[in-house]
Amino acid sequence: MGERVLYLDFLKGVSIPLVVVLHVAAVGLSETEINSFSWQVCNMFDSLTRFVVPIFVMVSGAIFLNKQKKVNVYNSIKRLLIPLLFWSLAYSFVVNVSHSDFIDWKWIVDFLKLAFIASTHTWFLYMLIGLYMLIPLLRSIVENKKTEEYFLCLWLVFGVVLPSLNIFPSLHFIVDSIVGKLFFYLPVGYSGYFVLGHYLHTYCHN
Repeated sequence: MGERVLYLDFLKGVSIPLVVVLHVAAVGLSETEINSFSWQVCNMFDSLTRFVVPIFVMVSGAIFLNKQKKVNVYNSIKRLLIPLLFWSLAYSFVVNVSHSDFIDWKWIVDFLKLAFIASTHTWFLYMLIGLYMLIPLLRSIVENKKTEEYFLCLWLVFGVVLPSLNIFPSLHFIVDSIVGKLFFYLPVGYSGYFVLGHYLHTYCHN
């Protein structure tokens, strides 16, 4: 996959500015009065741009699961770890400095918690690292079209349909019980988008 694929570049080009829109809208949702006109506008843009993260993951899947591309998992993860480490420490430092006039043990503990434990905007990099760690396994799955389709069916059921049913209060307990008892974790979440990106690129875009 040495040559550039125009439609993948187009998807990335559209999604990058929409990530900015998504984050601006998310800030607006938290800082405006609920159900006000401003809140409704932010809610609209927040909802309309939620597709950008799945698009990025699908583009990555189309690239990294392609058998023609040689992938070094260690180097791919290392390229993510360096910016993750830097920006996590920088973000935590700025936040903690703005909330404290002096450095003590509590400051250090809070600094490390925010940098590496608390849920922040760096979740995307952690998610990508997890997907990269699965690349050898997922590549073995996508070698066979039927196996890949089976994986996508499992993801569609357990990663999309069943979680969507949780919006109905009467079904929430039933759905959680089913998924919880099966301990079905691999074909859910973003691994499905990763494989879906490869499937669509391989079998549907030509």
